Amino acid sequence: YGAVGDGVTDDTAAINLCLASGESNIYFPKGTYLVDAHHAGWGHETEGGLRPKSNSVITLAADATIKCATASTDFYNILHFYNVSNVIVQGGKIVGDKATHVQISQPTYEFGHGVGIQNSTNIVVRDMEISDCIGDGVILNVSGNADITLDNLTIHDCRRQGVSLTSGDGVVISNCKIYDISGTNPQSGIDIEPDGNKSVMNVVIDSCNIRD
Repeated sequence: YGAVGDGVTDDTAAINLCLASGESNIYFPKGTYLVDAHHAGWGHETEGGLRPKSNSVITLAADATIKCATASTDFYNILHFYNVSNVIVQGGKIVGDKATHVQISQPTYEFGHGVGIQNSTNIVVRDMEISDCIGDGVILNVSGNADITLDNLTIHDCRRQGVSLTSGDGVVISNCKIYDISGTNPQSGIDIEPDGNKSVMNVVIDSCNIRD
């Protein structure tokens, strides 16, 4: 589909073309895939990032990295599940733009996330390292999230949270290592914080190591 994986070329369009192709098994070989994950802010949360489709399995090689390009907005979801179901993503790394990010408009820049899950069901993210996001490693927000599993993730050096649960029913966080979360409050490992009139229910946190 034309993705290069050289860490310089913008691979966003090529990867999203692949994800939208109807292929049920997608593999990222070794490389650094530069992605424009940003969106315009409040009311634009459905935009941006890599967009998995329903009924798919996405596997990254151990030495495959999806890297967020810096852009002139404070909002992004690098791997972005929106209104999908029955998706597994596994392996590799997701790296945010904390080292290069320039604050544009918000009093604190904290809305750039490694994995954003919105209005999606039966989602598994596992065996992955997520780091250096200006917001959260993983966030469940908007509404309609159900049956979400985060397993064997290593999440570190994000500015706001390791994981934010602001909407969801049936969430399992297991075998995860979360550490060195600092930069803007609350700076939590896992933050269970229903947003507005949303709810967070039936959460299991099992065998996780959370520190610093």
